[in-house]
Amino acid sequence: MDDAVALFHRMVDMHPRPSVVGFTKILGTIVKMKYYDTAIYLYTQMESKGIMPFTVTLNIMMNCYCHVGQMGFAFSVMGKILKLGYRPSVVTLTTLMKGLCANGKLLDALYIHDEILAKGFRFDEVMYGTLINGLCKIGETSFAIQMLRKMEGQLVKPNLVMYNIVVYALCKDGLINEAHDLCSEMIVRRISPDIITYSSLIYGFCHVGHWNEVSLLLNEIAAKDIGLDVCTFNIIVNALCKEGMLLQAHVMCDMMIERGQLPDLITYTILMNGYYLKNKVDEI
Repeated sequence: MDDAVALFHRMVDMHPRPSVVGFTKILGTIVKMKYYDTAIYLYTQMESKGIMPFTVTLNIMMNCYCHVGQMGFAFSVMGKILKLGYRPSVVTLTTLMKGLCANGKLLDALYIHDEILAKGFRFDEVMYGTLINGLCKIGETSFAIQMLRKMEGQLVKPNLVMYNIVVYALCKDGLINEAHDLCSEMIVRRISPDIITYSSLIYGFCHVGHWNEVSLLLNEIAAKDIGLDVCTFNIIVNALCKEGMLLQAHVMCDMMIERGQLPDLITYTILMNGYYLKNKVDEI
């Protein structure tokens, strides 16, 4: 980072100066290292020297302000984009939406979403995914589902990532039947569930102790030849241990090994915790 800053200062003092593209590349590198305040400071230095930004530079600055929670300044960057005669890109709008969602201003994000649509802009998958994720994080899964359904009449269609976000949120909230129904809806729309979808459902059914449904899901995964990973097995082992079903937990570990997945540190920690809960410390 120090080298990037030193190079930036050398470039500012050059005669003639390099183009704004060079400065923008350095700012982008600093932002990738998550030194947002440093990038903002350097940008102000750049502006004070009369170096005019272009859309990419301003998008980077908007991203910085969003990460440090300065949404007022993020909106001022949007104003600057318009004042300079640039047209906000999908990246610009997505950055602003992400910032609003990350800073708890989801109502503002939804309002802007409606305003942008009314002005003829079109959202991409990333922007819809951002909004859906934001809705789920604040417990508004019903609104997230509504947004999935609204998308059906638009150019951008709901994808697997969006469905997985909502399925996980429903399972986390204990709304297992709704999550299962949403998976059925996915299949009707020709979106095939993946291991993330199934892991979320398994987590949900384990949480409420519906072991038959867990077995059915495991059989379904095997029938579809979807590779089970150690994380999915750990979800089941953890739930069994919490219920005191240590024998079944060991059976699941054996199944894990049979399917080519070796137990990891988390698996053994879960098992040890299960023995502690059953007061069987000597058997660890």
